[in-house]
Amino acid sequence: MMWNILLIGIAGILGALLRYEISNVINKQSESHFPSATMTINIIGSILIGIVMGLNLDNKLVIILSVGFIGSFTTFSTFIKESFSLVRERNIPLFLKYLCFSYVISIIGCFLSIITTQYFISK
Repeated sequence: MMWNILLIGIAGILGALLRYEISNVINKQSESHFPSATMTINIIGSILIGIVMGLNLDNKLVIILSVGFIGSFTTFSTFIKESFSLVRERNIPLFLKYLCFSYVISIIGCFLSIITTQYFISK
């Protein structure tokens, strides 16, 4: 039990560090007010969780990867903060674009990654 907690913590540290690095790279390249770093991170996380779900891994490993790594890699709180900022700035078109892209692409990415992973496993 204690070993699992330690592994979740280590995976969490790695996920948070990777999110930080990817966000920095994207933010340096983007001059838009569109929160593309958070959206990209969350879409990647949705694809990763789909892969984990599609692999039929041991439940302990699923928890370590999904709660630890992917849980710290993705960022719902930042998504909400950025959404609220767009609304507060009265940038409703950009808010709606962010909301739709984030949810729709993330859900599609998760579904496609589950299907793709299961396809390759069955080969």
